[in-house]
Amino acid sequence: KPLYYWRNRGVRQGPILRAYFDNFFSLFRRQSAAHLIQNMYNSFSDSRYCGFYQFNVPSFMVKDTELIKLMMIKDFDHFTDHRMFVPADIDPLWGKNLFALRGTEWRQMRPTLSPSFTSSKMKGMFFLMKDCAETFVRHFLDKNEDVVTVEMKDVMTRYCND
Repeated sequence: KPLYYWRNRGVRQGPILRAYFDNFFSLFRRQSAAHLIQNMYNSFSDSRYCGFYQFNVPSFMVKDTELIKLMMIKDFDHFTDHRMFVPADIDPLWGKNLFALRGTEWRQMRPTLSPSFTSSKMKGMFFLMKDCAETFVRHFLDKNEDVVTVEMKDVMTRYCND
């Protein structure tokens, strides 16, 4: 019954059997989770949204920018909680991430952060963020190695703090 969650709610979803096989391809590393999600996105190119499963957990993919705006701005109070990827007690740093906040914590943080994400401020930040990303990529290209071994936490901390 869990694999009929979206169908029972009138949301388009892929074939039931495919839900299991797609997850197994991802589990056994024949396909990354990103490829799985990209394939699902492409499968419903004519839909504004679709449903899929991460094993038996229903997941909802919104593809329409106007619908995303409604969910993130006007109706944000109905869409406060994201799925937890890493429990906060396992990684306290991740637990403070904006996407990891839930319920009351999210509601309290939103008015504090909203002024930082106005259209004009985002436009101003774009070029700074673009420069940081280009510097980040150049750093690894300058190493002239086929494979570069890095400590991801250190690299991502440096990148995000720039």
